[in-house]
Amino acid sequence: MSIFDGTFLDGIENWIVSFLQYQVFFAPILLLIIEEAGIPLPVENVIFIHTGYQVAKGNLPFLVAYIILLGSIVIGASILYYLSSRYGQRLIFKFGKYMHLSEDKLFTVQNWFKKYGVWFIIFGRHIPGFRVPITVFSGMSHITYRTFILCILISDAFTIPFYLTLGMKFGPKAAGLLHAHQGYVIFLVSSAILVALGVLFLRMSKSVKDNMQKVHTQVSRISKFVLNSEAALFLFLEMALGILISLASFLFFIDIVKDVIEKDYVHFDTTISLFMYSMRSPLLTQIMFALSSFGGVAFLLIATVITILFFLYKKYYREALLFSFILFMGEIIDFALKIMVKRPRPHFHPLVIEHDYSFPSGHSMGAFIFYVTLAYMIFHFTKNKKLSLTVFSCAILLTFLIGVSRVYLGVHYPSDVLAGFVAGAFWFATVILLDKTMIFLKLFKKYEKIK
Repeated sequence: MSIFDGTFLDGIENWIVSFLQYQVFFAPILLLIIEEAGIPLPVENVIFIHTGYQVAKGNLPFLVAYIILLGSIVIGASILYYLSSRYGQRLIFKFGKYMHLSEDKLFTVQNWFKKYGVWFIIFGRHIPGFRVPITVFSGMSHITYRTFILCILISDAFTIPFYLTLGMKFGPKAAGLLHAHQGYVIFLVSSAILVALGVLFLRMSKSVKDNMQKVHTQVSRISKFVLNSEAALFLFLEMALGILISLASFLFFIDIVKDVIEKDYVHFDTTISLFMYSMRSPLLTQIMFALSSFGGVAFLLIATVITILFFLYKKYYREALLFSFILFMGEIIDFALKIMVKRPRPHFHPLVIEHDYSFPSGHSMGAFIFYVTLAYMIFHFTKNKKLSLTVFSCAILLTFLIGVSRVYLGVHYPSDVLAGFVAGAFWFATVILLDKTMIFLKLFKKYEKIK
């Protein structure tokens, strides 16, 4: 299947539209944050229009829609601004030579941007393809964050109501607007592939023998670094454990998907579900509804925002970025898996009616990622290991009970819940592994300089 035959892009479009329809409140927030943070999703105006359509249907108040759209833009743009101010110049200096970008040219652009950047931010953001580069150069040019955010608010404060109004009047036709961006998506994907291939070609143009010698030397240096540093050894063991958990959970999840598709879990699901239904009582049902709410999108979104704000208040910027990435991308992965497997909800004795797909359980996956990640960060922030162990145990117990509540309420099969836990474990372990790898490489570079 070719990416240019429209089938691939139609799949992306249908996925985005379905996400906006199923998650009226959460989808616009997540998609806008991702797009503003630098991941190319050229559908921002479509998000506004779909949200306006939900306002017209009475699913969202106009003021609430306006606030969440503007707030999401500010959050996503702030993430990209921070990353650009911290790492932008370093990446340009490192890889710019492959694209003929000299330091003199970069400084010329930065000086020009410092002079006219305010107007560029306000008006240039509405030019297709300029939104992300403008934010990147704002961070690299050291335009103050206060000035940057003020320009963002001015730029979008009046355009959002315009697109919301369009959605309120012409909402059913909003999905068709996605097709207008196909050329832009193809251009971005093609450019990224060409740049990646060009860099790969330049990096591999040396002889294989020289590269092998470098690999051998680098492995020797890393081995000495690990053996001579307790912190490096601990990081290395964490990375090894992360690889083990990530790989094991990935293989287990694939096996679950295979068995679900082949209906090998029918007896397992039916037996446990009927047992759970037989335990129903008015008091226990109230308890299960309460437990289920702790894994709901609304609760986890509010808790995530509060946690991120706390990290920012304490100036734990890296942790705030890591926490937001692992939670928001986890929700995207859960939705994508639902669309891929397309398993219907249980049809016998549900106490709650859900209209999206069943596999995997979003409550179970989201709860696992949120509570285990939070417990993991508490473990690294506090020296009280008994407290850390208690918090981690409570996180696991609460996550398990949330999964049980979803089966009890009749909205998920037990295999959905199991898959949600496993998928959550995979995503958590993978992100933490990448984070620890970055820290390890940073320490190794410092070690090399001292040596």
